[in-house]
Amino acid sequence: MRLVERKILVTGGSGALGSELIPLLIDEGAEVDAPTRAELRVEDVVEVAEFARNTKYDLVIHAAAWTDVPKAENPKFQRKVIESNIFGAANIAYAFDEVSKVKVVYISTDYVYPGIEGNYTPRSKTGPTTFYGFTKLAGESHFSKTDLIIRTSFVKRETWGEDKKQLTQAFRDVYTSKDWVDIIAKKIVEAICKNKKGILNIGTKRKAVIDLAREEFPEVKSVPYKDINLPYDYPVDCSMKSSI
Repeated sequence: MRLVERKILVTGGSGALGSELIPLLIDEGAEVDAPTRAELRVEDVVEVAEFARNTKYDLVIHAAAWTDVPKAENPKFQRKVIESNIFGAANIAYAFDEVSKVKVVYISTDYVYPGIEGNYTPRSKTGPTTFYGFTKLAGESHFSKTDLIIRTSFVKRETWGEDKKQLTQAFRDVYTSKDWVDIIAKKIVEAICKNKKGILNIGTKRKAVIDLAREEFPEVKSVPYKDINLPYDYPVDCSMKSSI
């Protein structure tokens, strides 16, 4: 157990990633707090600062975010996306990194890259083509070199299937390093246990989205991304060279 006597705060603990991280952190010996949104609104700087003053932590994992990529392109939601992904990151960085001097692990995304040629490294040029990616990249800017920024992508198991409506099909010409969330969560905890800092890419091998889908739903229908009417310039290759 490599995190014994470490007290860790996880924002977004009820989300797909947070709910996988928490038991893994506990298994490593950590004491974990995961407040609900009602208990800690990351968009409220006063609330976050007060929370930081009242509770001492050894590490903060900031996983709370707006993650609905298509909805983020809708102007009526963009204020909320900014508040969650940019202001929320700024507030966490201010309260814990600058004031409390606590290391923060910020969960970012592979969508900060242009999504054209793939095989991105942490030193690759960024250039998000989605509003979501833009806000997550902006969120990164608030953290210091002693923090850990993790660029990653994941999907819940049983995402594709006959009862999943639009997810009976998957792109054959979109490439990624994303994997199932339980696999990615283990890699993130490994990076934390090794006390990594700076920017890391965390994923698995480069694959077409349909290859991942067929691991659990072999009957998934193969479609080209241009056949789907999307409200944004879809990144066709956000594959990364994983740091872990």
